[in-house]
Amino acid sequence: MNIIKSYIKKKTEKYKSYYYKNNFPNFDYFDRFNKISDLILYDTNEEFIIKNKIPFGTNISNINNLIGKCRFQKKLEELNNYTIYYYKFKIDFLKYKLQLHFYNDMLFYAVNSFPYLDTHELEELLNLVKIKYKIQNIIDLPFGIKDKNNNILVVSESVELIFEYFWGNKNFINEIFSEYNKLEIRRQKLIEKRKLEILKNIWLLNHKNSK
Repeated sequence: MNIIKSYIKKKTEKYKSYYYKNNFPNFDYFDRFNKISDLILYDTNEEFIIKNKIPFGTNISNINNLIGKCRFQKKLEELNNYTIYYYKFKIDFLKYKLQLHFYNDMLFYAVNSFPYLDTHELEELLNLVKIKYKIQNIIDLPFGIKDKNNNILVVSESVELIFEYFWGNKNFINEIFSEYNKLEIRRQKLIEKRKLEILKNIWLLNHKNSK
């Protein structure tokens, strides 16, 4: 019986992994953060609110107490101590997906994505953002809003309407980008090493054939 339960559990986890990889947008925090500089940023005196007023820096244990356990979680293999929690919620007719990104057990990046919106629903949500954060002159998507704590909300649209919340803690940003840059250096060295190995193999092959 334990063998059957173990088999079913593995199958379930495999299905969950496939489902969430294919039904949640994939967001690269580092790439998305670097693109903020391309956006028009509006200022607001309001403070950004993630679901149930979750503050940035909250640890995973407190998140579980505030909004319950996630449906699925994924660890970023390339970067130690980076975990993503995936959720799905529904408020009345509105369905949305939530990703919470943690590094060293601190929430630093959150993404709300709203699928299946018609034009009216899209306009309603955007108007709510304008009213909530007192932004009057927004022209078009994408745009960003910076709150009084230097946190940033980026609103964009692809297939879904996307709200991205970035923690503005400078010490944290420096720390995670420092680790990311070390990772990129290691990647580049590995790429160069592989290139040299390929060139060496090509040279050896040509040299052998020329004999």
